[in-house]
Amino acid sequence: MKNLAIAVVLILGVLAISANLDNQTKIGVVDKKWIIEQTNAGQLMKKKLQGLREKQNEEIVELEKKLTEKNAWLGSPSASAKKDDSAIESVSKEVDILTEQLNYLKAEFEQSYAKTKQSLEEEILLKVQPVIEGVAAKKGFKHVIDRTDSNGQSILVLSPKEADITEAVLAELGLDASTYKKAGNR
Repeated sequence: MKNLAIAVVLILGVLAISANLDNQTKIGVVDKKWIIEQTNAGQLMKKKLQGLREKQNEEIVELEKKLTEKNAWLGSPSASAKKDDSAIESVSKEVDILTEQLNYLKAEFEQSYAKTKQSLEEEILLKVQPVIEGVAAKKGFKHVIDRTDSNGQSILVLSPKEADITEAVLAELGLDASTYKKAGNR
């Protein structure tokens, strides 16, 4: 995250220097994440991702339940006298296998979720990007920087209000541009 912030600062510095050399190059700012969330496709994406997360959580909860049952059996003092060493060893191996499966499943689900989200966002951006470019050209911006990182966190320290083209892009897409201000973004 720090590397991304440093890279952005360096890019902004280079662009600022080039702005002086290129006779007032204008740099615009846009919040792609906000725009994506406001589109119909963005709303559908959100629902798909919620459904995927719920399905994944159901599988994880089921595996955690099995693991809890096995651990409870191993730790139950009343039944310990009835347990032989081979049964304890067998259940201990099952616990190890279930733990490994659970960790693998969680990692696999996170990758699957991230990949699905990225794919859906890229699909939406294919439609939004030309609009961003058109608005930027109309406003005379040669460069436009996304104001947020992939987690939706602001990566800009300072930008003039008139450099933000997010509302104009929303309006061009036929979306309610006032939602951007109401959410405290500008």
